[in-house]
Amino acid sequence: MTIVCAVKCNDGVAIGSDGKASMATTSGYIKHDIQKIHKMGDRTVFIASGTIGLIQKSMDILRGYSKELDKGLNTQTLESIKREIFPILRSAKETYIAYNGKEEGTPKLNIALCGLDVSNELRIWHMSGDTHDEFIDAVGHYCSGSGEVPMHTMLNAFLPVTRTIKVATTVMYRGIKETINTLIGIEDPISIWTMKNNGEIKIFSPKDLKLLESICRRWKLMDQKFANSN
Repeated sequence: MTIVCAVKCNDGVAIGSDGKASMATTSGYIKHDIQKIHKMGDRTVFIASGTIGLIQKSMDILRGYSKELDKGLNTQTLESIKREIFPILRSAKETYIAYNGKEEGTPKLNIALCGLDVSNELRIWHMSGDTHDEFIDAVGHYCSGSGEVPMHTMLNAFLPVTRTIKVATTVMYRGIKETINTLIGIEDPISIWTMKNNGEIKIFSPKDLKLLESICRRWKLMDQKFANSN
């Protein structure tokens, strides 16, 4: 179970995720902390949801393109990445179906890259499990995982037309926290990263996250007071 998200802002991109993963063992499933946001090269951030093994293999492929990604997200590089990931994804699905005799529960993969393109414009590129890909420009935000529906709802409801990193990280933190409190399998710790329009990447510290927690707590209290007054 996962929630990962990225929001395009006028001053950069805000990126967030929960911090737990489930691993199958002979005795059942166990949960462990896992980092779901990763830096690829110096100018690109990777997030993904789906089967851990497929995510790991995708990351290995992307690391091989670090130098190309540092030059900017371009169609040729992204198409090459797609062509390398697709056979791995297809093989995993075919093997699963051959072994289990059904399509239900087949391995999944949904990835996004946040980075500067060749024109130094900060963009979010998304590739779904069927290898359909696109730049998230019209919608302005990307969400994936079992918590994507409530997260989309939260972002659509509370993000203004003119978005800033400061507002987006606050809304994102509250959305992930409420998703954690609502859905089983999505759990702390929360990770928040930002990338500014110049490519500068920041990873929120425990102190930064504590501040977001405090802001969101006050925000919820204001919502409750407003609801009670009506």
